[in-house]
Amino acid sequence: EAFDGALEIDPMNAITWTEKGNVLINLKKYEEAINAYNKALEINPEYFEPLFYLSNLFFSLGNIKDSTKKVEELLDKNKSHALGLNLNGRIKIDEKCYDKAIEFFEKAISLDMGNPMHLLWAAYANYLNLEFSSSPKRNECQEKEALTLIIRKLEKARNLINERTDKEIQAYILYFLGYSY
Repeated sequence: EAFDGALEIDPMNAITWTEKGNVLINLKKYEEAINAYNKALEINPEYFEPLFYLSNLFFSLGNIKDSTKKVEELLDKNKSHALGLNLNGRIKIDEKCYDKAIEFFEKAISLDMGNPMHLLWAAYANYLNLEFSSSPKRNECQEKEALTLIIRKLEKARNLINERTDKEIQAYILYFLGYSY
């Protein structure tokens, strides 16, 4: 209701439309959220945040095709959008393109230092790459090196998360660390 009131005063405010979309997602009113984000983009096509939220929503709903389209639009407008890069990495994991996913996570890490989620996703993509992209040419030394890389990323994420106290993320990190050792 607050957003509706604000939009009565200024119906051409793309930020308010975007925030309304975020609230609608929390209320599980996905179609209305999509409409709000599209309205924000219609008002200001250069405002890229609605593209991230749309892509994330489509990804959450299992619509990889539309999620990919929106995140690509986002990254065309802002190549340094760390959360967009992270989301694109998760899309690549879903497509089983682990090397590409790792590239996106590494770029997100470099742009958003201190965010443990990028490290956690990078470690996961490295694990999947190690587990499912086994090459007959890979030797034991290369596998140990890859596993060490995964552990280092998880330990960095653990160190960052201790400062933040997010228990759910901490549980994931500790689980993957235990599994990796």
